[in-house]
Amino acid sequence: YFSYQWSSWTRKGASPQQWRAMVDCGLEIAQLNGWDPGKVFVWVDIFSMPQEHTFLRALALNSMYNYVKAADAFVAVCPPGVHQHTGKTLDRYSFQTRVRCKAEVIARCGAHGLREIYIYDDMGLNEAPL
Repeated sequence: YFSYQWSSWTRKGASPQQWRAMVDCGLEIAQLNGWDPGKVFVWVDIFSMPQEHTFLRALALNSMYNYVKAADAFVAVCPPGVHQHTGKTLDRYSFQTRVRCKAEVIARCGAHGLREIYIYDDMGLNEAPL
């Protein structure tokens, strides 16, 4: 399960740096766990939730915590960046201030404790209690 901050109000999904981080850390987590990368499935909001249909998107938002709990690993994807419209820094510290991000971490910890929680930032991939 990849959790990240959107870096734009008009461009949906992850920034190019965040996509690269997802690929890199997904491969690294697969290797750490002895998983075949070709058989690993990932959850990324832009692909896993309806984006245009308001009612279906609300249903998906209300159920996404079940996906957080079901995932074998949780990754906070926080490479350094800047929000396109606000100019604010995006990093592991700004990630921790977002309500949705906090709710995802709480859901994960409630189901699994601190097991298999990773953070990917300017230091690379590390196991990290957030």
